[in-house]
Amino acid sequence: MDNKPGKGRKRVAIVYPFTNLDSVPGLYNAAILLAEHGYWVDIFTHFSDVHLRPTFASERIEVLPAYIPPRRERARRWRLMPGRAYWALHLLTRHQQAPYICVIGVNPEGLTRAQSITRWIKVPLIYYSLELLLSYELITEQERIQKAQEIELSRLAAFVIIQDEERAKLLIQDNDLSLNRVLCVPNAPLGPSHFQRSDYLRQKFNLSPDVKIILHTGSVGAWAGTHYLMRSTHDWPENWVLICHTRYRETGFLPEYLAALQYIAKPGRVIFSTEPLPQQEYPALVQSADVGIVYYCPTPGSVYTQDNIRYIGLSSGKLAYYLQTGVPVVVNNIPSLRRLASTYQCGEVIEDPATTRQAIEHILANYATYSQGANACFKQEFDFACKFERVLQALEQM
Repeated sequence: MDNKPGKGRKRVAIVYPFTNLDSVPGLYNAAILLAEHGYWVDIFTHFSDVHLRPTFASERIEVLPAYIPPRRERARRWRLMPGRAYWALHLLTRHQQAPYICVIGVNPEGLTRAQSITRWIKVPLIYYSLELLLSYELITEQERIQKAQEIELSRLAAFVIIQDEERAKLLIQDNDLSLNRVLCVPNAPLGPSHFQRSDYLRQKFNLSPDVKIILHTGSVGAWAGTHYLMRSTHDWPENWVLICHTRYRETGFLPEYLAALQYIAKPGRVIFSTEPLPQQEYPALVQSADVGIVYYCPTPGSVYTQDNIRYIGLSSGKLAYYLQTGVPVVVNNIPSLRRLASTYQCGEVIEDPATTRQAIEHILANYATYSQGANACFKQEFDFACKFERVLQALEQM
């Protein structure tokens, strides 16, 4: 069997110039569904020691560097070529071997890189917006330049992918886009909703069966409300433990920051898990929790921690993972999170982090109801494969 793409086969390029692809379920699973529907997928991304390098079971998906290598590492005939031209020529060569039908640029940075490719190979450009870069929140001149490029190129794109209607409305207004060119796909894992539990965290940290595991996953920081969560542990019962699992390894600033968070928390009540898990193993970690914490706190100082957080909605991967396996959640009072929690009774909404204990106690006292609500919410709102059908249809119609 020929396991290489060739002439006449559908091939897609995805440009994601960041290092955390393995912790972005929507993008990761987009590649899987494209492969399952007959596409060959080249993902151009960055790698680092902080995040895990993504791996895929499908032979149709290839993960490639999106960086420009030093001249000494380039092919001899290309060694004197300027870096950007080298990278474009690399993709042009792959395109000639097996033509791309489109190039998908992720976030403003990926969109700009993707357009530099489509100019050469003359195929449609698609914009995949994971983070909202909004004009009224820009701080630096570089951000203004980047936003101007995003506006121009998103208007040129064949279509735009974003997580939900609320975020779509913000992007449409800011970039003056046509509504019928914007497709909504949540940031979520594949698979149906189901109730399932594992002993992953109990075994890893030698926890007894009667301990209640409260899980916080993803990033730590002010915008994730981690410090509020630490303070709330002071009135927790003795048989509760908070586990904070980060999506990056314990490098750089992290050890000092985690030590500061430990200082805020009640002694012995918090465990930090700083070894990321690959996408394939991550569900087992989530399934070992009793309750999931989903805090998002809009924070000034960064263009990505204001309305991008205030309107988090269906872009919250951690929320999607909790709900999929029936783990009820405690969410703070973000409108989109409040809507989900109240509509499906999948969790408790808190106005003040100091009331986290009361919210968790209410969930534990009515666990079956909240767990069923979590599954129902995932099925209705976060079914990735169902929502991605619109993208597959749009690709077929190009």
